[in-house]
Amino acid sequence: MTRCAAAQAASFNLQRYGERAIVSAPQFVLNYASQTATATRNEFGLRTDKTLALQGKTLPGIAAGAHDYDLDRGVPVLFQAPPGTSFVVNGARSDSDAALAKVEARWLNGFSPAGTFELCRQGQPVELVE
Repeated sequence: MTRCAAAQAASFNLQRYGERAIVSAPQFVLNYASQTATATRNEFGLRTDKTLALQGKTLPGIAAGAHDYDLDRGVPVLFQAPPGTSFVVNGARSDSDAALAKVEARWLNGFSPAGTFELCRQGQPVELVE
């Protein structure tokens, strides 16, 4: 077993969106500017590789704890009329801490199935990523 650490940074770009009224009467139109958000995360844990000579495969795995630093999932949206009217669209809430388990099997012929399991605390759902 070997100690391991990982860092991840992702940038999300939300494109600008705007509407305009075609008729001359005042209309409610939706408009929001483009925004960029950055999310960072780190992982600390243990990594292992077990080679099985007879079957010609390697079984790597990782057990780790993860911490997300940027949990803000809100995007402010503004109506152009009436002035001062706005609301916030919130994305799915993410918990800051999670336990990770990653498993994989590598055969000599190149076949390599893998799975990642992430378990969050406080009743958040379990996420399965392949």
